[in-house]
Amino acid sequence: MSPKSKGRPKGRGRTPARRQSTRSTHDTHGARRPVTELSASRRILQESRISLSDDQSLLAVRLVASAWVGAVWGARNMGARDPEGALVTELVGELGGRQGRAAYLALEALQTIARDAWRDPLSTALARSDQPRPAWARELDAPPAPERAQFWSDPWGSETVYLLRYSLPEPHIVLVPISTVGGVMIQSIVVERDANPDETVGAMTHRGDIPGDEALAAVGDGLFQTDMYWPPQDDPDYIVNRAYAHWLTQGHRRESDWDEVPDEKRQELLTAFQEEHGVRLPHDAQVVELLADTFVDFGEGYLAGGVLGWSPGEVERFLLDWVQRKVILDPDDSAALPDVLREWVVFALQRKGVAEADIEPVVAVVDDLADDYRDDVGTSPKGPAAELLSRAMAEGIDLGDKEAMDRLIGAYNAEQHARRLLNE
Repeated sequence: MSPKSKGRPKGRGRTPARRQSTRSTHDTHGARRPVTELSASRRILQESRISLSDDQSLLAVRLVASAWVGAVWGARNMGARDPEGALVTELVGELGGRQGRAAYLALEALQTIARDAWRDPLSTALARSDQPRPAWARELDAPPAPERAQFWSDPWGSETVYLLRYSLPEPHIVLVPISTVGGVMIQSIVVERDANPDETVGAMTHRGDIPGDEALAAVGDGLFQTDMYWPPQDDPDYIVNRAYAHWLTQGHRRESDWDEVPDEKRQELLTAFQEEHGVRLPHDAQVVELLADTFVDFGEGYLAGGVLGWSPGEVERFLLDWVQRKVILDPDDSAALPDVLREWVVFALQRKGVAEADIEPVVAVVDDLADDYRDDVGTSPKGPAAELLSRAMAEGIDLGDKEAMDRLIGAYNAEQHARRLLNE
């Protein structure tokens, strides 16, 4: 042993052999490997001891739990039916392990905003646990009622804001903007302490106080429709406080079925429009009535405010999307449509009680988009039914002639089959 090595621990002074670690982010050739991301439940277990300390306020705990649920919901696969329930199941499975305390705290937090879908397994697991409860823990309880509810809206009801003021568990507000153009959708959910919004929110004006149940029903329906009908929402502005808003509004949503306009009401509208506005138009009365009937069809099925609830956004959607895809019109009808729509919008909004100054911007959209509409006529893709109707009209076939329509359908099907064969 050399003097230099005397008294030195074995192996000291050498460069140790590099051992492969399962945590390494590089392979044996030095190339960077992807880092495995933590599952949602593992991430929550890491965060729970810090985020759910005993001195946290109940509101803060509820918002932490809401953010966790929102992250899981926002990252769900399209086929996932109950991502929140799956999260609860995973956390329940951790109660007996090394992370038992963290899992227990997370489950207690989730119980403060529990929903029906995952309430029972969560409550059962907590009841069996002998872990000491944090100071903020609560038994299953009903959401507090808002002390005050306020409402903002644009002149047409197409953009609204609901503001719910709470004093429990501490003073805070929940602010929910909702858009109805193209379908009801919540754009964001804001929760703040001691906030006082302006009388004007963007282009919307404060319309006054409304009953709390009415505001909760509107927000609850908005949550349902945003979750159900729009593409998966993963915007943090929506998902972070989504679960908290769902908890506040549970039991208040008012399901409303699609209401068909009765024939008598439809005819009353068409007759009144013809008498008040149609006579001023340089178009055949039959053309005016056909187009007005088309406007009623659109309003009946798509306008959140009913057949009279037109707004600038809905005019744009009608002219540049819906009527292009859904309706077959002959050239005379297409040419007349912007003129007739202009009068219909005035007629509808006057009947709805909208101020004249607020009708003008809607009419202006019709005028601005008239040329774009005419340029787009016939260019939008249509389904088989629309294509068959177009061919029948072009060939002068009576739609009630079953034999003629059967021949047309047979020829169309044969044509489509031949196209598929050519493309294989």
